[in-house]
Amino acid sequence: MSEQQVTGILTNAGKQHITTCALENTGLNVSTLVLANVPNLSDNVARDPNMAIPAQAQIVYQTDELITGFIDEHTVAWATVLDQDIGDFDYNWIGLVTSTGILLALDYLPLQRKRQGVNNVHNRSFVLKFAAAKALARIEIKASSWMFDYSPRLDSMQLAIVANATAQIDNMTRHLGLKDVISSLRNTIELQQVHIGTLEQEGQTLQQTQSAMIKQRQKQDSEVQISLAKLATAQVSTMYRQVKHITSA
Repeated sequence: MSEQQVTGILTNAGKQHITTCALENTGLNVSTLVLANVPNLSDNVARDPNMAIPAQAQIVYQTDELITGFIDEHTVAWATVLDQDIGDFDYNWIGLVTSTGILLALDYLPLQRKRQGVNNVHNRSFVLKFAAAKALARIEIKASSWMFDYSPRLDSMQLAIVANATAQIDNMTRHLGLKDVISSLRNTIELQQVHIGTLEQEGQTLQQTQSAMIKQRQKQDSEVQISLAKLATAQVSTMYRQVKHITSA
């Protein structure tokens, strides 16, 4: 997995929440990812650590179906899948909110457009870096198990297509007349359009694969949590029976 660029920040309220959680030895309890469309917001300006959660009218989507992973000891990620049935909306703001309603972190984005439609799937990740993030967030799963960047592969394929087209045009210019060049160029363009269509299909397949991995990890996490809850309940029941036996003896 390529190194993740981190542009999101902790809010001042989020920093205070982390301090409190560290002192009380509790997890960060991030529960919701929020997407909003905030007017006149630029991703080129400094993020405001005092910013509040956008007004309800500006919030276009929110979900508590999150998967977590750590990248290193000080970098963690939360992610969700916006599948093909979600939309239509635009967004340029993303935030992480705790179960108590605290805006932990936020980021500004170039305007993103999410539309309903077959194969129109977005995998939205929020990467956050702060001291001892993995331990404080109590995240034990590596993000590399579900997060990967397929853009270098797509870029490489695109460059190969352009290079191939350029070479063919140069060769035709040297060996053919202008009329033949135009005719052959038209054929070449049509061929490259087929290649680009194939490229887009492969990109969509990669997106679907990544989405499936994230959903599978969400299912596994849920099963683990249920198992842990059952184990904890069994342990408490056993302890209760032991105490009851001792006190009744």
